[in-house]
Amino acid sequence: MDLALVVNARKKSTPRVLQQLRTSVAGNSHRMLLWAKSAQEVGARPACGAALDGFELVDDIHGGEIVLALGGDGTLLTAVRLLGADLRPLLGINLGSLGFLTDTPEDRAAEALARVLRGDYRLDPRMLLDVELRVPGAPTKRAQALNDVVLHGPGARVVEIGLRAAQVDLGGTLADGMIVATPSGSTAYSLSAGGPIVSPRIRALVVTPISAHTLSMRPLVIGADEDVEIELRRL
Repeated sequence: MDLALVVNARKKSTPRVLQQLRTSVAGNSHRMLLWAKSAQEVGARPACGAALDGFELVDDIHGGEIVLALGGDGTLLTAVRLLGADLRPLLGINLGSLGFLTDTPEDRAAEALARVLRGDYRLDPRMLLDVELRVPGAPTKRAQALNDVVLHGPGARVVEIGLRAAQVDLGGTLADGMIVATPSGSTAYSLSAGGPIVSPRIRALVVTPISAHTLSMRPLVIGADEDVEIELRRL
């Protein structure tokens, strides 16, 4: 099996965990593909170059049948962005403080990898957001997001936002911004802005205003197949 790795080189334990994972598959036919940018950052750390021994450096992680993200939730989100629409199973190993998505502790990394290689694991499907950015006179930009999409005002200024969700016009408000989150993202920025925690087993979207200047604009949970339109009316 080919395994692709994306790591946060700034974490103190990253070189040690890389060595543990490499040792755990030694003597087997599994290829360890390490994202070249991660490798460059690890190699730049003093006395950490040896941690890269046994890894094949790649610019594209799509060659991995399973992807390992070593770091925090941000590292796993980086792996998702690198994969784009061509997703595959992801194993998140938590080397940081926030582990809502990367819930495997580093002291169980080798054990978790061994179970994956034996096929002893359960997939936990997560939904993605399909995002379109429409600017008059410019081509439409499209992207996908695992956690959320956020509209912010410039600097510390509030913006006037119009909101339409589930084919219902919900009016406008002055706010610092607006968040549309998946259940995975409900424990991230949306939670900090007062949004609810939603189980990832529920197919739903969370629409959370950021410091809205009206009591009528509250966090909203709607079906996952509904469209959400956010219009920036005035800066």
